[in-house]
This record gives sequence, structure tokens and C-alpha cells, in this order.
Amino acid sequence: MSLPKQSFGFNNDENASKIKLVIYDFDQTITKDHLYYELDGGQEDSLNKMTDDKLLSVFGGNERKERLTQHFERISTSCELAIISFGWVGVIKLALKRMNLDKYFENSIIIGKDSEELKTAGSKAKCIYRMKKDKKLKSDQVVFIDDDNQNIQKAMSYSQTVLINPRSGMTFKHMKEIEEKCGVYPTEPLQMELTTPKTVQSQVTKNYPSHDNEDKHKKQKSSLDKYKITNVPDWFDKLSNPVPDTPVIQIGGDQTPGSDSEYELNVPMLNTELENIAKKPKNGLSLNLSSDVSDYDDEEQNGNGNANANDNDNNDNQNGAQPLKLNLNLNESVEQVKHEDDKQKSEEVEINGNANDNDGDKQ
Repeated sequence: MSLPKQSFGFNNDENASKIKLVIYDFDQTITKDHLYYELDGGQEDSLNKMTDDKLLSVFGGNERKERLTQHFERISTSCELAIISFGWVGVIKLALKRMNLDKYFENSIIIGKDSEELKTAGSKAKCIYRMKKDKKLKSDQVVFIDDDNQNIQKAMSYSQTVLINPRSGMTFKHMKEIEEKCGVYPTEPLQMELTTPKTVQSQVTKNYPSHDNEDKHKKQKSSLDKYKITNVPDWFDKLSNPVPDTPVIQIGGDQTPGSDSEYELNVPMLNTELENIAKKPKNGLSLNLSSDVSDYDDEEQNGNGNANANDNDNNDNQNGAQPLKLNLNLNESVEQVKHEDDKQKSEEVEINGNANDNDGDKQ
């Protein structure tokens, strides 16, 4: 089994490989300007009078001349080159020689207005037909390039054609088109990069894209991680927790006798301590425990008859969950202390008086 034919560096077109003959017009096809008109129809003597710089400008300048050299070099690798022109053959050959392009046409057919082939054929199309017949080529194996549309129309029956428009010589684009038809235009080689991981570990560390929406969501949230507080103090969490109510101790008066105002102090549970204070009065101060201020008012109105009821209320308040209220009757306690002090002073005066009387009697 035979393998398909491959070309390296050139187009692999089956039709392009069939091109065997490429025929060029000369004026305004190979040259940029019309050399025949520049010489006023003159031949080699007129061309010799033209400077190299002027002739170079007729060919389109140095850059275009270099591209022509490259173009003819590529075409000549697989095709035969020929020229059919209405100019003088001698002028065409001399101009190519001065531009160092003659080497590509040393063995080529060059037909001009002074050639017998053009005289007998009468047209470029007839010349193409005879050349194709002599070389036993088919029409699709021949390419004809000219700037005259009439010549192109007549030659279409005998070859492939390329019209040069505008009529100012082959451009770089035209040259590329012809080279592609002949299958000699270089293409970019296919470059493949093959990489092999050195170790499995290096491959594992790579981050591969994921199509999971959940993974995308995590990646979006990760941008805020830098603002996250990792260690939250305990006191910060306690700020949002409700603080239970603490017992309230109400103290009657503003620390002066005769005052009816009250003070409230939020303190921890002092059930046991308050009970001990109530059982052990000191310095004539009385301590009453009640669940409401009205209990103290009722006690003043009803007297000692309601003392037992107040004691029962005090026990209920100590056993239950109601807040405790401490009422201190400072007015009554102060009067009692004052009374006892006056009584003691009077007794001391009486004792001192009796002692003086006894001393007088002795004397």
C-alpha cells in the first residue's frame, strides 16, 4: 500500500502540483512601469543610456526587486518559466540581466514583438496554445499572468490566468497567489508542544479548573477570608447573651433621718446574710424584710398586730424567686438610741447628786 504524497514546507494541494508552466507578461507585470514607453520604443541602445537607479525604479525599487528574486526562485523549483511580451526581446533580456534576474530565464522561452512565434500566431493566446501543445500539457497545468484584461480573456481557454490590477506590476499579494497555485508558497509548520511531568507529585500540585458550581462558590468566598477573625474573645460572645435579673435591695431614706426617698442596689443573692441580720438586731436598729414597699406602709398603719403577717411574707420571699427589698426604719432607731442616752445621763446625774449629799453629811 502506497502512502499519500506529502510536502514539507509547501502547500499540499493536488491541483497546485499539476502546474508545470508559468508564462509572464513583461511590461507592468514583471516591471512596475512600462519599460517600452520609458524608452520610447527604443531597443538596447536606449536601455544602455538609462541609469541603474532609473531602471531599478522601473522594476519597483529594491524591496520589490528582492521579492521578485524570491518569487522566481520559488517558482523555478517546480515549474518552467516563460515570457510573452509585445516588447523587444533584446531589451527584455538586457533588463533582466542588469537586475540579476536573468538566471531564472536562461533556458526559458522569451517571445517578443520581433519573435517569429508572435508574428505567426498573431496573439498571446495562440502562442500559449502552441507552447502547451508542444510540451503536451493540459490547460490546468499552465498559468498565464498579464496586466491586459483582453489578453487574459483570450487565454482563459488555454490556461489558468491571473490578472494584474491595477496595471502597475505584480504586487506581493499577486506573487503569493501564483506561488500558492504552483504549490511552492511556504506555510507555517505545525508546532506541537509535548510535555511530560517529571514526577507525579508535580502533576498533583497543579490546579485544574472545576465545573462544579459549589467549588466556584467556595472560590468566590475565599476572597473574604483575609477579613475573617479567627480567635473571637469570650467576652464578645457574652455581649449577645441576656444577663439574668439580679435581686434588688431598696433602702428607704437618703441616709438622713426623716427622708422618704428610696435607693435600689443591684446585688447578688443575699438571702442567707439578710436572714442572719434580721435575727440579730444591733444598736437598736430594726431590720424588716418584705416583698413590696406597701408591706412596710401597712406595718406602720396597723402596728404590731400585723408583725406575724410580715414574718410570713418575709419567709415566702426568701423561699420564692421574688426580689428582696430591704427597708431600714432609721427614724425610729435614732429616737430609741437618743432616749436611752438621755436616760443614762439622768441616772449619772442622780448618782452624782446623792454622792455629794453623803459627803456633806460626813463633814
